[in-house]
Amino acid sequence: MRSRYHLTVYLDPEEELRREWMVKRDVAKRGYTPEEVIADIERRMPDSRAFIWPQKEHADIIVRFYRPAGYDPENPSTLNVRITLKHTLPRLDLSEVLHSAYEDEALIRLETRKEADILDITGNVTPEQAQAFERIIWDHLGHHAEHFDPSLVGTFWDKAGQSYPLALTQLIIAYYLVKMRELAIERGHLRVA
Repeated sequence: MRSRYHLTVYLDPEEELRREWMVKRDVAKRGYTPEEVIADIERRMPDSRAFIWPQKEHADIIVRFYRPAGYDPENPSTLNVRITLKHTLPRLDLSEVLHSAYEDEALIRLETRKEADILDITGNVTPEQAQAFERIIWDHLGHHAEHFDPSLVGTFWDKAGQSYPLALTQLIIAYYLVKMRELAIERGHLRVA
């Protein structure tokens, strides 16, 4: 089935964060108790290890949210994110934003490896750096951006706050969804009605 997809994304948060998020969501939205959610996570763990976790190595984009030192769970906007962009994807030119990020602290870093580019965005990224980065991606999205509501980018599902690392992650994924769709149409792999 993997060959039928033009883009694959794997969400890979730290395990403790993943459990925290599942408990919060399932208690709030599905009416479970925290104990029921944890029991369900444990019951499904063998299937996760066997069938879900191995998909990570095949993903074009891997998104890993992780806690910085001194992380406060009441302020999830400070989570860091590491986005792995495999070289199976077209390159997104980030030189402008990375240049400005390096002028201060390296709150946005890009490491190029043999098989992938690794983009790290800290939870302390300044509004100016995040907005410069956002502008670049919005520009790359072009007319496709009209389908997105900028006020929702980076907001949490429970409306508890906003995060620049989350916003930038969402925009990068949106960029690649649009880009890979365009490439599929160009190559005749996708027909538009």
